[in-house]
Amino acid sequence: LGPQAYDNEWFGQQVQIITGQPITEILTPSLPTMSLITIPLTIFSPQTARDTWIWLSLLFLLLALTILGVAHYKLNHDHINVSVWLVLAAFALMFPAVASNFYIGQSIILFFCLFALTLYGLVTDRDWLVGLTLGLALILKTTGLALWFLPLIHGRWRALAWGAGTAAGVAFLSLPWIGIDT
Repeated sequence: LGPQAYDNEWFGQQVQIITGQPITEILTPSLPTMSLITIPLTIFSPQTARDTWIWLSLLFLLLALTILGVAHYKLNHDHINVSVWLVLAAFALMFPAVASNFYIGQSIILFFCLFALTLYGLVTDRDWLVGLTLGLALILKTTGLALWFLPLIHGRWRALAWGAGTAAGVAFLSLPWIGIDT
């Protein structure tokens, strides 16, 4: 897309041309690297890409809820109370952001899954997983900044190094697609 993608008028016109719908859309405030998650979907028509993303979001949601259940088990060293887990899962599904994710194809659930993996990495002392997930969340959408304090406070320097390396690596490797101007 290039730097012009941040011109709201130009971008909105392009979305309408591609979709053939009177959709109004802007790209800000996401980082240019956020567009990388859509590259695999570009082989599909817009509607098929949207449907695929929504199904992937459902998979991410189920995966995140499962990871949180496993992390809870690891923390408490006892059996997961399935009833409590199901109530919490049902409660999570009531959040407006979850409905929005499925309605307009947001990336919220993808990041929820990344943060569930971050928690699992913290609980199981997998610094590489903590850093990888925090680094991806940072470079793709600058979300989860407050979560970087968890490894910092606990002196998990390897996790922080993994995170910084992941963010820097994705930024560097994305330059052929995104360009330095963007």
